[in-house]
Amino acid sequence: MERKLSADGMLCYCFLCSAVWFSLLTFTRLTITGYKTQHTYACLSHFDPQVHESHETWAAQLQNAPVRIQWDPERDIQMNKLDYRAIQIGLSGLAVQMYVKEWMVGIEDITDKVIQIKKYIDQQDTSATDLMLPDEKIYHPTNRAS
Repeated sequence: MERKLSADGMLCYCFLCSAVWFSLLTFTRLTITGYKTQHTYACLSHFDPQVHESHETWAAQLQNAPVRIQWDPERDIQMNKLDYRAIQIGLSGLAVQMYVKEWMVGIEDITDKVIQIKKYIDQQDTSATDLMLPDEKIYHPTNRAS
């Protein structure tokens, strides 16, 4: 199954929560090896009988997994629901250490850019908004949990 890695949904989340939670928004670059390695440590955040042999097996795996994966409903920049889901990856323990020390190759402050995109959205200036949004690509995972 194809999954689109989407910035639109993340930006919408930032717009909704920015007044409460965010004072700095960053864009992090990872190596593709790091991104793929996350999946070797991952467990789905929900039980799926097509992936897990039993609820108990899944619960044990989830308890010990330093990476959790879930698929959330994706939205476009106007918050309209799309027909595909977006991956959410949560890291803890060893995975955080690997993320910081091995996988991350760049970090960029995009706070001002996101504020400007939000202004264009509020002004309904879709052409300016589209120019500021990053290009998105389809990622083809190699296994079901990805």
